[in-house]
Amino acid sequence: MPDPKQAKVVKELEHTAPLTACVFDPHGRWLFACSEDRSVVRWEVESGKKSVLAAHQSWPMALALTPDGTTLISGAGDDSL
Repeated sequence: MPDPKQAKVVKELEHTAPLTACVFDPHGRWLFACSEDRSVVRWEVESGKKSVLAAHQSWPMALALTPDGTTLISGAGDDSL
């Protein structure tokens, strides 16, 4: 079992609004996060390069990726996917 005391910060990825959920793609290349600014944010993990995707009319609160990592699904409080 992993020891939480052994965890350490390796890299910090910043955004201008609080984040509500996140998911890594199956290959570990991308990190996707929901934000309270109604966007979905994508970071390239290695470089830290960020892309902001306009997403919803309210906060996106959930993210899922298909097993092959080709499709990202976001769900929000506006009852949309």
